[in-house]
Amino acid sequence: MGQQTIARELPPLTQQQARVLTFLYTYFVAHRYYPTQREIMEAIGVKGTTAVAYTRPLEAKGYIDRRHGSGTHGRNLRITKAGIEKLGLMGELGNRDQLGLFDD
Repeated sequence: MGQQTIARELPPLTQQQARVLTFLYTYFVAHRYYPTQREIMEAIGVKGTTAVAYTRPLEAKGYIDRRHGSGTHGRNLRITKAGIEKLGLMGELGNRDQLGLFDD
């Protein structure tokens, strides 16, 4: 399957959704765990509980999943394999190690 075929199968992202997905990835690479909703809000510069407005569509599109009852201190978001593929197509992965981003 070529990159064009994968790109057609992966739902498009808004600019802000792409920014959040990229932040989730870079945060994980730097810390080896995912950010909280509050950390996401601070990173994208929004106030209140609006991080959910960006994470829920990513979840609905299959790029992240929410592990209810897991994680510590609200760190229950995970990037899915589709999310990794999308980041790769966006040129965000580079040569970074992707191990540990999701569980199989």
